[in-house]
Amino acid sequence: MVGKMVRDEWGRQIGIVVSVLMDDRGEAAWLLVKMGDGEFKRFRLSRVVADGSDVILLSSLRKSVEALYKRAVLLKRKRKILMGLKEDNLSPEMLDEMSKDVKRDLGFVEGEAKFLLRKVEQRLKRCADQMRDINHGIACLQVERDMGRISDEVFSASMKMMLSGLRNLMAERDSLLEARMKLVELLRKELPEVQEERVQEPIKTFGGPIDVEVEEGAADALQA
Repeated sequence: MVGKMVRDEWGRQIGIVVSVLMDDRGEAAWLLVKMGDGEFKRFRLSRVVADGSDVILLSSLRKSVEALYKRAVLLKRKRKILMGLKEDNLSPEMLDEMSKDVKRDLGFVEGEAKFLLRKVEQRLKRCADQMRDINHGIACLQVERDMGRISDEVFSASMKMMLSGLRNLMAERDSLLEARMKLVELLRKELPEVQEERVQEPIKTFGGPIDVEVEEGAADALQA
């Protein structure tokens, strides 16, 4: 992987792999990447996948949400099984101890879900802010071109970069909205196999649906 370009899941360039770092056992564990701003950062190999001539860095936030969601489903299933075991010959003390462990773990999952939900909302806001800036930039660029202040070549190159960035941001936003939905389901206890525990109180998220308008000309170019 050394020498390959590193991109995120949505195609944006992050940096270049300059080395593979080993752990105390001499096994490859991290990639050392020179970032676009000149800094050097390391990323666990478990977060990267090879994709032709590039290396794709998977979102740690999305992986955390998916892992937490799976753990919550498993814990809900465990609790349901424990409720069924009450009719067996297990001692009440043993059942009580096992129930306490599950309840404690479920409390941890809920706290982690709230923490991740805040992070998802922050990332969604960043996406929305960038999309608005690009939208405004496209409109301003068109005005400059119409007034003859920039050449068609410069206009075309700048538009290409902004529209590409807009596509990437839309893809990231969709991924974040999916993660947010999973976290809200988790907090509402609407997970698979435990639908009977559904509560009616709405969960207030830290931001509403992200709806960014795109200038008419930009939308046409994006569809093209």
